[in-house]
Amino acid sequence: DTAVHEMAHALFSPDALYRQEEGELLRVGVAPDERQVMGARLGEMGYREEVETDEMQAYLMTGCTLGVNAGKRMEVLRSRLERAFLRAIARRSATTHGRDAADGNANEQKQSEVAQSECDGGLHELQPVMGVMALLSSL
Repeated sequence: DTAVHEMAHALFSPDALYRQEEGELLRVGVAPDERQVMGARLGEMGYREEVETDEMQAYLMTGCTLGVNAGKRMEVLRSRLERAFLRAIARRSATTHGRDAADGNANEQKQSEVAQSECDGGLHELQPVMGVMALLSSL
């Protein structure tokens, strides 16, 4: 679960579409009183208000509801968050593989350079997952 939580963070910052989707899902799927409970729990954990949306989506991805009753609605929300997460990984994978195919030079050195150049966005942590997603999407 920690890996999923951290991958959700790694996608949230650099991927504007993912950030927008997750934010909208949380806005619609979490009632104001639930958001207040979640925000309070995050505050107790030492998180600042500026990172609430990022932390909420990352924790909900792992099934942690931050003190909110984990009923059917939260399960549906988690499922929708997960689908947005998988779409974002697939987009990153397609972009990475598209660069490799266009270059005709998909070797370890190039992959290392791509991972290094995207290090600031945390994408180096997603390289193994992107490979698995590319394999699954080709089935």
